[in-house]
Amino acid sequence: MSVKAERKEGDAGSKLVQSIRKAGYNKDVTFALARVTSVEPLAVRLAGESFDLEEDDIFVARSLRERTIQAYITNISTQPAGDHSHTGDSGGSTSTDGEHTHAIDGEATVTLPSPIEEGAQVIVAIHEISAAEKEFYVMDIASKPEGGGD
Repeated sequence: MSVKAERKEGDAGSKLVQSIRKAGYNKDVTFALARVTSVEPLAVRLAGESFDLEEDDIFVARSLRERTIQAYITNISTQPAGDHSHTGDSGGSTSTDGEHTHAIDGEATVTLPSPIEEGAQVIVAIHEISAAEKEFYVMDIASKPEGGGD
């Protein structure tokens, strides 16, 4: 028995939305692509629409927001450039211009910036609560802005 593969059209983001629609059909939830029109304050425009959804209208996945985490850093070495001094726990200090490294091990507070950029394409889940009420969830980034990003 052969299985016919369904061909998906468009860029990676469009293909992902098509796959999600096919695999996880739920009449109350649909997926759409949107373009980020502003980062601060956040605003996105759904494909085919002429208006923006503003920050008060949307929920944004935690992974797409700036956030602070606690991390344990191990085995990181730095090579400081140029003259600098060290202050020790014993109250003394030394000064050096010699080449050496600093090893870092320990807990750190790290701030992760939001990866959302103006012009980026994002995947939005639309939950239709009723005919008059919808919720919009920005789930992920489908593509970086044209001519920018990594």
